[in-house]
Formats: sequence, structure tokens, C-alpha cells
Amino acid sequence: MGDFNSDIREEASCIQSVISKYGTVCPCPLTSVYKIDPPGPSLFTTWKIRGPTTQKRIIDYIFCNDEKVHGFECTHILDVPDEEEMELTKLPDFKYPSDHLAIGARFRLSKT
Repeated sequence: MGDFNSDIREEASCIQSVISKYGTVCPCPLTSVYKIDPPGPSLFTTWKIRGPTTQKRIIDYIFCNDEKVHGFECTHILDVPDEEEMELTKLPDFKYPSDHLAIGARFRLSKT
């Protein structure tokens, strides 16, 4: 889990290495609990306006190993808001006071 400040849609993103089965960052296969490969059109964890530039990106992630191998599975994820719920000023704002949206997951450990 973490703020990688790297969008999977960017070329040479470190996230590509993290989720790759043969990645240089992690030699084990990891998957995101959120659908990021390919990302859904409405998923974002930050949406900022900086001067004339607006950036809507996925830069926060929660990764896990395959549940069949490691004995746990993701059972729930925290929904991120829809675009329609955002203020015109984007993030941060009064409703979401951080420049990152909260993400979260619940896991169940299986008995082995």
C-alpha cells in the first residue's frame, strides 16, 4: 500500500514493475485490489488543478499477492467518489481536504 506518485498509464511507470510477474521492484506477482490494468475510466486517487494544468491520476495503490498461494483474499474495497461528487476546485476541497482520496481494503485470511 502506498503513495507511489506514479500513474500506471504513464510510460516507464514504477507501477508497471510492481505488478509485473518479473518486475525489478518485486520479484513476486502482485495485483492491485483496485482495477488498474487497464484502469477504469472513472478511477482516480488525485485530481488537482495547478495553474492552467489539471491532472486526474491514479497514484495511490494497495497491492496483494495471489490469494490462492498466500492464503488471504481481498473481500472489500473503499469506493472512491464519482466525478460528479467533486467540487469545481478539485482536490483538496472542503469535502475532501487532502490532495489524495482515501483508499482502503479489507482482507480475509484463510485457514490452512
